[in-house]
Amino acid sequence: QEARFPEIVDGLRQALRPPAIIDGEIACLDESGKTSFRELQQRFHLEDAAEIRRRMEKHPAYLYAFDALYLDGSDLTRLPLSRRQALLREALTTSGRIRIAESTPGSGIEVFRRACEASEEGIVGKRLDSIYVKGRSDAWVKIKCVGRQEFVVAGWTDPQRSRVGLGALLVGYFEGERLRYAGK
Repeated sequence: QEARFPEIVDGLRQALRPPAIIDGEIACLDESGKTSFRELQQRFHLEDAAEIRRRMEKHPAYLYAFDALYLDGSDLTRLPLSRRQALLREALTTSGRIRIAESTPGSGIEVFRRACEASEEGIVGKRLDSIYVKGRSDAWVKIKCVGRQEFVVAGWTDPQRSRVGLGALLVGYFEGERLRYAGK
């Protein structure tokens, strides 16, 4: 949306040499530099130009480009992904707002492990020899890290010995897959 993400539009005007249609994702980052849907939501449904500018300053957006579909009048969709990505890297100059999504051919298991350890959402795997198909296809897969929740586990014991009418509250929490006892 040109009006809602003017920093992306301006960045693309400067970064993209020939006319092109690229595929990518707009993201906002949290204070640690990770993509954050919560931050991105702050940019949704805005119409007022002054409010868009205020939110742009507080919640800057970035474009992560990952595919080129048309370039300088040529349809690239029948070319393999590896070639389309090479053409994308040639046509797009990265900048503060415009980035090329990281691609690590052949090491998906390691990339997935690192993504999950870093509490990221997951990874997308694509066949390098695949042509572009609109929507989902069998040439790509989204692999999500197992969802994790932080919560407290509490239990109650009946009164014993000298405690009359009052038992004990036992509190614990999960650390990874282990339940840790936090005390009474």
